[in-house]
Amino acid sequence: MKALQRCKCCGEMKRVRVRDFSPQAWAYLLHWEEIDSSVVGQPICSSCYSDLRELLIDRSSEMEQGPEPSIASQQAIAAEMLHNGLPQDPIAS
Repeated sequence: MKALQRCKCCGEMKRVRVRDFSPQAWAYLLHWEEIDSSVVGQPICSSCYSDLRELLIDRSSEMEQGPEPSIASQQAIAAEMLHNGLPQDPIAS
């Protein structure tokens, strides 16, 4: 059984793991001010993951219609994920 760690999103002591959000998804969450930049690519708990995933689904029409976070911010997030050896897969698995 995995040890409890502090979730980088909510700060609670829970079982956490790195979640598979794309650089674009992380960029939107930052753009909407739903997360702090220190959360990107870091281990989060299942509750925070579910909340963020649901938010991305609920706001998907905004992602399709609205202004997209800058390419530079998405590239910076992708570079950070690559540096940390994290997957760069679709929004959520």
